Amino acid sequence: MKYLGHGGNGQVYLATHLSLHSCCAIKRVSKEQDSYSQTVKEARLLRLLNHSGIPHLFDFEEDEQYGYLIEEYIPGDTLKNYCKNNKIELYEITDIMVQICGILSYLHQQKPPVFFLDLKPENVIYKDGKVTLIDFGNAHCQGEEQSVSYGTVGYAAPEQYGLLPVDERSDIYGAGVLLKFLLEEQKKETDRWKKDFLAEEKILLKIADRCMQFHPMKRYRNIKEVENQLCKMMKKGGKRKEQGDTVTAAIALASCNERMGTTHAALWLCAWQNERGTKTYYVDCSQNKHAEKFIASQGCMKSDGSYEYKHVRLLPYYLYGKERRNVSYILDCGCYWNMEEREYEESTVRCLVAGTNPWERENLRRVLRKENAVREMPVILYAFSGEDAVRRAERELGINQGIRIPYCPGIEEICEGGKNENAWMEELLEYVHARDGPVPKYWCGRDRK
Repeated sequence: MKYLGHGGNGQVYLATHLSLHSCCAIKRVSKEQDSYSQTVKEARLLRLLNHSGIPHLFDFEEDEQYGYLIEEYIPGDTLKNYCKNNKIELYEITDIMVQICGILSYLHQQKPPVFFLDLKPENVIYKDGKVTLIDFGNAHCQGEEQSVSYGTVGYAAPEQYGLLPVDERSDIYGAGVLLKFLLEEQKKETDRWKKDFLAEEKILLKIADRCMQFHPMKRYRNIKEVENQLCKMMKKGGKRKEQGDTVTAAIALASCNERMGTTHAALWLCAWQNERGTKTYYVDCSQNKHAEKFIASQGCMKSDGSYEYKHVRLLPYYLYGKERRNVSYILDCGCYWNMEEREYEESTVRCLVAGTNPWERENLRRVLRKENAVREMPVILYAFSGEDAVRRAERELGINQGIRIPYCPGIEEICEGGKNENAWMEELLEYVHARDGPVPKYWCGRDRK
């Protein structure tokens, strides 16, 4: 355990979660402090939030003297330290603020809405272009009894001192103060600030000034308006950082029913891609996380929180979406009904894993009856099935878009990339890489005689 510093009303330590084999941050708060109830409230709130820009809560524990908030450790610098040690450009400022607006928008859309109320450079972690909001000790849900004050002097809106009820416009005020702070830091590095005031800087200052109006009614109506204004400026030609760390391909697999071979196919595809030189992460999005637990226990943990087991690279589910790299992702979604509940990026190719036995064909027919099912999942993978059985099932169901997955005996062989049975993966990847263009010949049985 390593002491990291003082956060909010307690001490923060870096530790290793023994079950998950990953780093975590532990905030220890004394029960004797008047604000201890706020720590309990913070834990209850974090338990309900799920956003890539908010730390994941692992647990909350108590003993006779202290409460322990155990959450995901977010590496990187606070914005305050980052600005001290780096020159910050206008495109970075705009990008940072757009991300912050996205996080605040997520909070404001909760039911009831959540107001962060402590937006300051020390509460924003920034690394490799990624923003994370930390320390929800002052967060407030709409409808709760309002305290006398929230937040930090110099960053808090006037109504946070009891003048008016707080609402989402209080966070808008904080966003304006933070934007002004970043512009002041940029000013220190820019000699031309007074001589040649750029149009982009004027626009950002104008946005900050409106956010910081004393009366809430004179500010932007909601945080989405602030985000839209920032995005407009970026589209008008403001220099923007090139994003090299983007996902090259994401494939989501789900089955018509349990124990159909989704994990089998996902791990196999991941191992095969890594073996051929395409860096790929396997992400267990299923409810039970059996594969994630197995690979984490057998594999070697990497510095980025991922695990490597033979040719399989595992990214724990709670880390997925918090950063984007120049890699591919294979998402194991378990059953189709679990996949339905999730949101996917537009570029994600969704595949349905099915079987050819009579009861399995009936489950497939039930899924295909759903509106837009074929359009949303254009690829059907038939697990552990023979060629004749696949064609017979397709004739019966009136579809012709399937790929047969051959049998592979065990997890060791799967994680090593199989036994030269790679035709189905080549066929699937041919479609994935051509999805934005014409359908490739021989895709999923099309044009076959």
